[in-house]
Amino acid sequence: YIENNRVCEPIFLFGMPRTGTTFLHRLLSLDPSARSPLMYELLDPIERVPNDFEKDVAEKVKYFDSQAKFSMSMVPQLKTMH
Repeated sequence: YIENNRVCEPIFLFGMPRTGTTFLHRLLSLDPSARSPLMYELLDPIERVPNDFEKDVAEKVKYFDSQAKFSMSMVPQLKTMH
């Protein structure tokens, strides 16, 4: 994505857990003229499948989906916390 789209003025959000950073991130993501990174891009920004963007994305989404399901199975109340 970044190779084909110029990033003019990035905004970085930092904060301690439970301080509203997710809310602010989601609020800023509503702006149609801006693009926020997707969860798999934040957690794994390195290209894993060279020269095949769609396969790379599919692999990352599949992996992080399995990780999320595992986390939810270990801590069921996690879904209601976030």
